[in-house]
Amino acid sequence: MEVGNSTDTDAQYSVKGGGMPLDPPGPPEWRDLPAGTVMEHPDKLPGISPWTVTFLVEGRKIPVRVQSPSGKAVLLGNNGSLNAVAS
Repeated sequence: MEVGNSTDTDAQYSVKGGGMPLDPPGPPEWRDLPAGTVMEHPDKLPGISPWTVTFLVEGRKIPVRVQSPSGKAVLLGNNGSLNAVAS
């Protein structure tokens, strides 16, 4: 799965498998995602599809569901507004 950040702000992201709550007990594993980058998620995907990729930007969580292990989640920004899309 590819994860991208098309904004000009550094972010972090976490990945959870299907059937797992958005905010499970315990601290999530956040990975750094610098502004303007696309990277391959380095670990085996947890659980089953769909996977929830949650972006964390300045304390704000932005979730998106990805249906396929070959899918892509991208953080987008436009005029100060942030959202995420999956393909």
